[in-house]
Amino acid sequence: MKKIIFLTTLLISLSCNKDYLDVVPDNVTTIADAFQNRNYTMNYLYTCYSYLPEVSNPDQNPALVAGEEVFYDDQSVRVKYSGNVNPQKISRGLQNSTSPYSNYWDGGSGGKSLWEAIRICNTFLENVDRPTDLDESERNRWISEVMFLKAYYHFYLFQLYGPIPIMDTNLPLNANSEEVRVYREPVDEVVEYIVSTIDESLENLPNNITSAINEMGRVTKPIALALKAKTLALAASPLFNGNPDVAHLQDSRGISLFPSGEDPTKWTRAQVALKEAIDAAHEYSNARLFDYRENSLLDSESLSDSVLLVLNIRQAVCEKWNSEIIWGSTESTRQIQINSAAKLTSSERINGSFAQFHSPTMRIAEQFYSKNGVPIGEDKEWVENNWYTNRFTTRLNNPEDNHQPYLKMNDYSPILHFNRESRFYGTLGFHNGLWIRSEEEPYILNGLVSGNAGPYQNEDFSATGYYSKKLVSIYTKPEAPYGIITEDYSFPRIRLADLYLLYAEVLNEVGAPEGEIFEYVDRVRERAGLEGVVDSWTKYSVNPSKYTSQQGRREIIHQERLIELALEGQRYWDLRRWKKLSDQMNNPIWKWNIYDETVTGYFDRVALEFRVFQAKDYFWPIKLSSIDVNNNLIQNPGW
Repeated sequence: MKKIIFLTTLLISLSCNKDYLDVVPDNVTTIADAFQNRNYTMNYLYTCYSYLPEVSNPDQNPALVAGEEVFYDDQSVRVKYSGNVNPQKISRGLQNSTSPYSNYWDGGSGGKSLWEAIRICNTFLENVDRPTDLDESERNRWISEVMFLKAYYHFYLFQLYGPIPIMDTNLPLNANSEEVRVYREPVDEVVEYIVSTIDESLENLPNNITSAINEMGRVTKPIALALKAKTLALAASPLFNGNPDVAHLQDSRGISLFPSGEDPTKWTRAQVALKEAIDAAHEYSNARLFDYRENSLLDSESLSDSVLLVLNIRQAVCEKWNSEIIWGSTESTRQIQINSAAKLTSSERINGSFAQFHSPTMRIAEQFYSKNGVPIGEDKEWVENNWYTNRFTTRLNNPEDNHQPYLKMNDYSPILHFNRESRFYGTLGFHNGLWIRSEEEPYILNGLVSGNAGPYQNEDFSATGYYSKKLVSIYTKPEAPYGIITEDYSFPRIRLADLYLLYAEVLNEVGAPEGEIFEYVDRVRERAGLEGVVDSWTKYSVNPSKYTSQQGRREIIHQERLIELALEGQRYWDLRRWKKLSDQMNNPIWKWNIYDETVTGYFDRVALEFRVFQAKDYFWPIKLSSIDVNNNLIQNPGW
């Protein structure tokens, strides 16, 4: 396979700036100094890790807010947020090629320069043999880790920009300008490079982490195999596999950068990789779906089954390094929790403990299943309902009414909040809904203007009327008089449910037997307290045979992913690779009428914002100044 050797296109314009070429810490002067011993070399290893995008940071992870899943109110952001939320501007159609938001090509506007990250990884690989006090087995492990990181940075660029150059080794400093005027390589070559680099990294990666204090977050074989599988699934998906919108794109050499047609064998290759990744996670990491009763430090015997189901989904994300995490981040989750948590008491309202403005949209509330485990638009009991009208909540002692543990009694809530599945109540907070903190009685969230979580003085409020409960640990709470105790957790980059549902998706695309496909979907549904797909659709759906066709199964699996992984930064990537973003984004964003002071008026549905998504938005623009410097870099269509 052809491997391109280059620094970055930015090097062309900065070739006279020697500072740009310095990739050593400030306290050393040369590459030789940076690798003079084991400790210095380890510091350089950590520098290679430092370019990982912060997945819990709304400014660094475009998948959190660049779509239509979460809304940030501009006024609240100006008042409270310690930084910008650049991806929110992308969601509003403001992406541009002059000064791109979330620029991971050059760095800036919330993005890190991943070409610089790759160059630093290459520098490490070129010099890791220098230290004489570094044990050979440890050296080999570090080489494998950096090989993986280099593959991951290529993967991240690939999923944003499509065809990219391949930076396998660095150019010498005396390279001429023509040598660094590189080309973007075709999709299939980029995928092969990423996959082969991951394969090369596997040899000396550990099976698991044995020192939790010192090494959590570092790369293992299950992580590498999971990324390989996700890369191949991305390459097999409609965005890259026979996408007619970009099939015409060629560079100045006349080379087509996208496949001309769909190749079904790409799904087969992804199937094999996903099974290998799942098996490795089971075998090496003892990975299993999170169960609150098995993992929590709290006594779960006193908790009802309904509460346990809610905590299963919430703490699958927020229980640090739990059994389901394949690859978790080591960054602090304090800010995302402050942004997401609701103010539940009068003292929290007064002292401004939580910001509340990481606000899920109403579309996310609508996507969850009914208590019967089917979409509310397909449930026999729901099709005649007016989802947005109010209903008075009374304690009927009816076992069929599963909303009772989750809603305030003797008050109003919209029908949309009644008789939903447990993941709905575990993911979203809302007015008159219950919110659980450890070792405390459940709170009732009050989102009215007069309430603790309401739009008090026009700041620190949820603009939609929904709150990101799923992203807040049950151990996070205010500390008198003005402090906050946040329980940091390992925000998941990849967790086991993600792999299960992706495997089911791939199995469906290759035509695997129905039972094999739904085995992995049903594992996730069982954890949520739902019946399996076949039973649920047969009993409760107005379309009981939906699961019997490949297209029907595809829709079911897609929605299962959107539900299970909601608010975790997966929805945007999934809708994008399925080419469904245009369907979702070109619709109004709805909210509750949060400024009305009556509960019945509060639960009026009103439009919050209208957005426009164009075909060009599927692939992000390369900054025009980079193309001006290197005219071999053809721009993505539409930019």
